[in-house]
Amino acid sequence: MKMLTNIIERIRNISIGGRITFFYCMLLIASLSISSILYQKIYSDIMLKKVSSVSMQTLHSISSNVRSLFLLVNNYSKMILSNPDVRTVLKSRGDYINVEDRRRVSEFMETVMGSFSEISSLYLVDNEGNRFYIDKFPNHFQYFNSDKKSKWWKKASELNGGSYFVLNGGDSFSQPLKENFISNIRIINNIDNQIPIGAVIINISEKLFIKAYSEIAKNYETEIILLDENNNSIIHSSDINTNRIAELLEKVGTKNSFFVNFEKDKQLYSYLKIEGYNWKIISIISFGEVKQESRIFMVVTSVVIIVIAALILIGSVIITGMVTRPINTLVASMKDIGSGTLNKVEFETSINEFIRLRDGYNLMIEEIHTLVNRVIEEEKIKRKAEMEILQAQIKPHFLYNTFDSISSLALMGRNDDVYKIMTALGSYYRISLSRGKEIITIKEEIETVKNYLDILKLRYEKVFSVIYDIDENLHKFKILKLVLQPFVENALYHGIKPKGEPGKILIKTWKEGSFIKLMVKDDGIGMSNEKTSNLRKGINRNDESVSFGIAGTVHRLQIFCGRKDVFLLNSKKGSGTEIVITIPAAEENLYEG
Repeated sequence: MKMLTNIIERIRNISIGGRITFFYCMLLIASLSISSILYQKIYSDIMLKKVSSVSMQTLHSISSNVRSLFLLVNNYSKMILSNPDVRTVLKSRGDYINVEDRRRVSEFMETVMGSFSEISSLYLVDNEGNRFYIDKFPNHFQYFNSDKKSKWWKKASELNGGSYFVLNGGDSFSQPLKENFISNIRIINNIDNQIPIGAVIINISEKLFIKAYSEIAKNYETEIILLDENNNSIIHSSDINTNRIAELLEKVGTKNSFFVNFEKDKQLYSYLKIEGYNWKIISIISFGEVKQESRIFMVVTSVVIIVIAALILIGSVIITGMVTRPINTLVASMKDIGSGTLNKVEFETSINEFIRLRDGYNLMIEEIHTLVNRVIEEEKIKRKAEMEILQAQIKPHFLYNTFDSISSLALMGRNDDVYKIMTALGSYYRISLSRGKEIITIKEEIETVKNYLDILKLRYEKVFSVIYDIDENLHKFKILKLVLQPFVENALYHGIKPKGEPGKILIKTWKEGSFIKLMVKDDGIGMSNEKTSNLRKGINRNDESVSFGIAGTVHRLQIFCGRKDVFLLNSKKGSGTEIVITIPAAEENLYEG
């Protein structure tokens, strides 16, 4: 019992790869041992005569299937060469092919591939070596040889429009590819003068040809060899050495079926030509296998297969469970990361690799949490610093303009107006300072603008008038302070005053969905399209040539809202200017200092 416990403990410490290898080695040894005992005890030649009589029938069936495939592929080849778009493209020089013609040829080639799924690739080549292709293997095209001096081109040319089949394109590919295929190659001639204008190569997966005989060859453990017209081995169902093929070819010229003793095993060789193509099919049936095909053998074999299958199934379930449960847990946690959820994983396992993987993953999650928190803090500090710098520069800008207005009124001796403007200025700063708060309500922002316009009205009484279209339901929502003032100022000084006659300023607020819109509109001189475009670009680039009050305000809004599309400018020369500001509808501060 102690020894068994030690063995179990050692197995528990084996890596996952070692466990899988050990388990399946034990299954293999058990299955081979059982099979060996059964094969030695059960021997029969019941099927000997039957196999001899049906071998040629088998070859005829295979030949018919292969020939049907040849005819099918050949028909696709004819369909391609008869397509007018293909002929147009091949007759065109490579550098002057019409884009529309190329598109139609590509669509046609895709249609051909889609209608016959076993086509692995389709190549068209013109006389200049230009290629038009569709290949299920993305890297194959770079090995394709489109030189007219190549053997495949010369051989196809000799057929005068006919086609031939060859393994792996003959020499049309410069190196072995990932998958074997049978190629149908045909030269395409000009209909008018029968001069070659290109070639078409259809590459069919060898799997399709294997299917042509795989079901038939299942009986009696039959090996199938497919030879081309030069007796080169194209497809065979198992590894057969060259000497064995040479020995076979010496005998096929005299008779279609014969016996050969090979490595203490008697084998039946059958041979048949494929009509019309000069290809050959050879079947090899081992009597060592055939003689065991009796009812008892089938029963015993079935039992063995069921037992082995059951063992493999049980083993697969166990091994799969050991591997997939931890992996699925990790994968589920990784998917949560994509949605911003960072959770550690917990699962029980005795596999050392998964223990290390779990602990490493959890350590990574801790590090990510730390890093994210650090980035958030740094971003908050950065945004706050940017906003404070912008606002520090904007406040003096307005104050300078206001003092300039007061100075002008004082020089004109309008002391009552100086008093009124100082009173309005005090009210303006009482709201705008807001005890150091940078975020105020829309109501407070509108009152600030009204105070500012009252100040300007004392100096420019007959120059402008103001229209307010304010939605009082929006008063409670939050906004950065001193947002509207720079745009109102520009509407007066750069829009209405240069016009030389009284103008109007419209201030409007409304709500659209989850956003609030604030508009400043004037009927002043407006701007040309070029000037409007330059102004937008200057604001986006933070250009010094743009009024700092405007540029600074836009940048403050972008930082406040966390988005770029907060500012819209529309202007037409002679028809005024319209500014629309868009902010989220929030009753709480968006910017958390």
